[in-house]
Formats: sequence, C-alpha cells, structure tokens
Amino acid sequence: MVARGNNKRADYVLFAKPNIPIAIVEAKDNNHVVGGCTQQAITYAKMLRVTTAGTTRTRLINALLHEALTPAAPIPEAAE
Repeated sequence: MVARGNNKRADYVLFAKPNIPIAIVEAKDNNHVVGGCTQQAITYAKMLRVTTAGTTRTRLINALLHEALTPAAPIPEAAE
C-alpha cells in the first residue's frame, strides 16, 4: 500500500487468526478530529478486505491496552 511515496499502515489491525484480519482501528491524538480519519479507516478496511473499521482517540486505545495488560488483583477468598 503506497501513497505519496509512503507506506500506508492502519494504526491497529485486529486478527481472528494469523494473516486473517477482521477489523481496523484508526487512532488520532487530541490535535486531530477523530471524524476526519473515518475515510482513512474505510480505505484501509477496503485494502485489507475487512468489513469493520473504526476510529478513536489514541489515549483511549492506550488506556484499554493498559487495562488489558495489567494483571488483575487476586480475588480474596470468601470468609466462611
């Protein structure tokens, strides 16, 4: 995928299995309008032949990844 001499890359690609993409997510920082990257997300989805594309804020993705990768505290045993 090439545009203006640069490789096009989706910010996040979700895979069902290796080499089987099912969705893409374009993330923008607070200096960009999230809605402004909708067409970019759709373009990448078409290139990867997936039917699901979305846009969000980078900080939201970072927060979700942090939450997903942070080990949960153990659940205390119930007192009997």
